[in-house]
Amino acid sequence: MKNKKIKVFLLLSLMLLPFIPKNACAYSEIPIGAFFYVWYGYNSTLNSWSGGNGTSHWNDGGANIVTDYPIFGYYSSIHNVTLSNQITLMKSVGIDFAIISWWGENHITNNATINVFKWLEDNGTDFKVCLIVEPYEGINYTEVYNFVYLNLVEPYEAWYMNFKDKPLLFFFNPVYEDFYKDNRFNVYVVGNPPNNVDLVFWKGMDCLDAYGGVENIEWYSGNPVINNDGVVSIVPKYDDKLMYDVGARETFMQFDGSLTKGLYLKEWNYVIRNKDYVKMVLIYSWNEYHERTAIEPHIDYSTGKSQDYLLQQTEYYIKQFESYETPQKMVNFGLEFYGVVIGCAVLLAIAGIIKKNI
Repeated sequence: MKNKKIKVFLLLSLMLLPFIPKNACAYSEIPIGAFFYVWYGYNSTLNSWSGGNGTSHWNDGGANIVTDYPIFGYYSSIHNVTLSNQITLMKSVGIDFAIISWWGENHITNNATINVFKWLEDNGTDFKVCLIVEPYEGINYTEVYNFVYLNLVEPYEAWYMNFKDKPLLFFFNPVYEDFYKDNRFNVYVVGNPPNNVDLVFWKGMDCLDAYGGVENIEWYSGNPVINNDGVVSIVPKYDDKLMYDVGARETFMQFDGSLTKGLYLKEWNYVIRNKDYVKMVLIYSWNEYHERTAIEPHIDYSTGKSQDYLLQQTEYYIKQFESYETPQKMVNFGLEFYGVVIGCAVLLAIAGIIKKNI
């Protein structure tokens, strides 16, 4: 009799398996990343990372391009106090990893990049980083892949960002006749049409203020593009007019440069509404001041808004994104709930029938 009851229990359990939820309505963690620039503050005359206005990318060369003033001052990217503040702030608002703009092993960004990895290791943080390789002169893609893998991925495996079980590596508009994808990495080409890209860098939706010399502004207008792997990149604003004014660029674009058209809100709302298709969100940028896309706390010269306004907005939108229950998720939950109810009813009915016959 005992063995018969055990067999009946096992049979009922097997019959109930189709009705048990498969976690279809549960999201795995969707990582949030920010493009991170570590080229600030090198003094080529003194051969030191002294920081200050006039050092690398802080209006060096006398051009008054960077007018939004960081609350950390014109910092040095290699100074650990600054780096600690930056990573702490990123983590505090829900950013999980940074994508470092890297210009080759012989560029100042390489020393700063290695320093980021060392800081992460020394501080035992769970924050992660990866690279976006810029199209620098003389680039050799084989050398790039080998250098990144041997010097950053292998020694700092715990802090290098993975996606789809491989180290994540971006390339910005590479030279295609020489470019290839190394299968040790999960590689994405980033840029905007007409370039052949895997990931559209950013789009400014319907928030264009002005532009000059750009033949196809529609390449930068419209909704954010979620690529086939669920990666999407968004921007809070864009304004490179100052670079155009000093002759550093032949064209310029301004999308919500004064934060009056709600671009950041619209971009996040689009991503949130399409959460079922999103596997990773990228923000351009943490601190690219030349194109005025920074969400790092700073004084915005054109708006007078509080120095951490965009950072506060980022925290709010990330929380909204993480807590949002998409319609498909709710449908899945409903189907699973009723599946369990039906399964339990079947189980009880069968149990009642068997009880009579035992």
